[in-house]
Amino acid sequence: MVLTMTNLSTSVAGELRAQMARQRVTAVDLADQTGESVFRIRRMLDGRVNLTVDDFGMLCEALGLSPVDVVVAALGVTS
Repeated sequence: MVLTMTNLSTSVAGELRAQMARQRVTAVDLADQTGESVFRIRRMLDGRVNLTVDDFGMLCEALGLSPVDVVVAALGVTS
């Protein structure tokens, strides 16, 4: 698979959703933590908009995740 910004954004959003499920965090919880609207959080996480670096960092911070770890997991890289 050729890596494009669109499929990277989609993969990262999918990994963030998976982490949310593991932590039992909802979009409402993230909205409360970040000050963003639930609507915007959902749009970022369902792939309707590409994540900006700032948005990605904000979501990772709210979930207590390392952005590097999220990207590595999204790409399926194993050591």
